Amino acid sequence: MPCMRSGFASMLGAGLILLAGWFPRALAEAPQDADLPQRTAEDAEHDRERTDRLRTIRIGVLAYRGNRSARRRWAPLARYLSASVPSVRFQVQPVTLASAAAQLEGGHVDYLVTNPGHYVSLAERIPLAPIATLERPAGHNGPGLVRFGSVIFARADSGITTLADLRGRRLTAVAPDAFGGFQMAWAEFVAEGLDPFHDLGALRFAGFPQDAIVEAVLAGRTDAGVVRTGLLESLAAEGRLRLADLRILHAGRYPGWPHAVSTRLQPEWPFLAREGADRGVTVAIARALLATRDAAVRRRFELKSAWTTPLSYDGVRRLVREYEAAREGTKASYADTAAALPLVLTLAGLAVILWLFVLRALGKTDRHHRQDRKDRPQVDLPEDAADCFHRLTPREHEVLSLLCQGKSTKAIARELSISPKTVEYHRANLLKKTGLKSATSLVCLATRLGFDRMRARPEHA
Repeated sequence: MPCMRSGFASMLGAGLILLAGWFPRALAEAPQDADLPQRTAEDAEHDRERTDRLRTIRIGVLAYRGNRSARRRWAPLARYLSASVPSVRFQVQPVTLASAAAQLEGGHVDYLVTNPGHYVSLAERIPLAPIATLERPAGHNGPGLVRFGSVIFARADSGITTLADLRGRRLTAVAPDAFGGFQMAWAEFVAEGLDPFHDLGALRFAGFPQDAIVEAVLAGRTDAGVVRTGLLESLAAEGRLRLADLRILHAGRYPGWPHAVSTRLQPEWPFLAREGADRGVTVAIARALLATRDAAVRRRFELKSAWTTPLSYDGVRRLVREYEAAREGTKASYADTAAALPLVLTLAGLAVILWLFVLRALGKTDRHHRQDRKDRPQVDLPEDAADCFHRLTPREHEVLSLLCQGKSTKAIARELSISPKTVEYHRANLLKKTGLKSATSLVCLATRLGFDRMRARPEHA
């Protein structure tokens, strides 16, 4: 046994001596950087061509805080999906409430991430399927938030403490068809017996980004605002406001909810696939989205939110339908009157001609005619009626002209290639700017002053 150990030690010693002699030579003979093959312009071009061969798919995202914010917010998700779905490269395409439909119908985007109200409205004309629902972080490592709401707020020093205090005051929201930016808040106003379109002093729509609405409230340019939940806390985290400077109206329904909220909660944003999207890619996306529930995956790809199986959006659909029905109900009489207006005006004209003929047949003198006209009741016109019409926008002139032709809301929408909601929005502005109470008065006055023709101006002020 001692001899064996001695022999093994001798062999090991000899091996170490040989290795000590070989290692310096190996280092000297190893290829240096200058000896390695260098990447050429052709290699770089080959890599670019390989990247170009990847199929590019665009994901539309509703840019409620502006395009730059949307790209920054959703870029990690695009990178994650690009790494998870073979042979596909994903890009973020910011969209608005108005542009999303055209992007989908034109095939410019195959998938869409938007608010649930926007989804159910789009689904009336474009087949869409939710494949996942967003799960936003709640903080403190708690369970994610799969529902959201709207927050109605005013300055803390405004003296406004309830929704009823907004009667006769100014309210600014995103748009009439914005779900979190108006429609959810509309439902709360109606539940309190208020119609925002009639009972407020002014209802303004500022569009995106929603940050501008918060700035307008803080600056005193409007009395109150409506934005989606979570935005105020995000702005506070960015150092752009102090939550103590604002008062949340109609709060307290959800004690312990991590965000300020004034409305009932609805399911979070869906990830939607349009009809015709590649099924294989859609399945791969769904699997990848559900995998984001793993915190390690989110950390690796810097994802702020996870995704879960799609929730039911039936409650959202009911709210949107109630809103649209209420808006149509208040305008039905206006639309019916406008549709019948050409016949009414024709009959009135025939009656006047017949009356003049009878007067002439009876031998009435010019004096009698003048006296007759003098005795007839006169229609009171607003003092600045002509100026009001001069201040209309070109689009409002177009809507006014078509109203004077007796066209319905849907007919005007088709002719101008806009939505019926947009037509009603312009109609409401026409009444507000002219100070008139009904579409009938608006049409009669516009016709009398010569504003009934497309983009026309009266010959005499």
